[in-house]
Amino acid sequence: MLEWATFGAAAVAALGTFLGPLVAYRSVTGTAAATRLQSDVDRYISFALEPDAVTCRLGIAQLQYLLNAGDLSQSQLNAVSEAITAGLRRLQEEMEADPDAVVALEVGAGDLVPGGLDGTGDTGGADRGEGAP
Repeated sequence: MLEWATFGAAAVAALGTFLGPLVAYRSVTGTAAATRLQSDVDRYISFALEPDAVTCRLGIAQLQYLLNAGDLSQSQLNAVSEAITAGLRRLQEEMEADPDAVVALEVGAGDLVPGGLDGTGDTGGADRGEGAP
C-alpha cells in the first residue's frame, strides 16, 4: 500500500512539474494583456482630453474602437464613455467659438484640388499636358 501512495505522490508531483509552468504562463500573459489594455485606455483618454483638435479626435476614434471591441471592464467603460463625451463636448465648443475653424472644415475638397473633383484637374499621369492648368 505504501508503494501505491508513493507512486501516486510522484505522479502528482510530475503532473505539477509539467502543468505549473503552463498555468504560470497563462497567468502572466493574461496579466500583461490586461495591463496593456489599461495603458491603451489611459493613453487614448489623455489624447481625447488634449487641447489640440486633431489629437483629441484621434483619441476619441481610438476610444470608440475600444468600445466596439468589447474587451473593457465596467470601470474602463465608464471612463471611456466620459472621456468621449468630454472630448466631443470640447470639440463642439471649439467649433462654436472659432468660426474660422468651421469655415476651414466646410471647405470642400474641390476648392483644394486644382480643377475640382470633376476630373479636369491634373491627375499626375503620363499625359500631364492634357489636364494641367
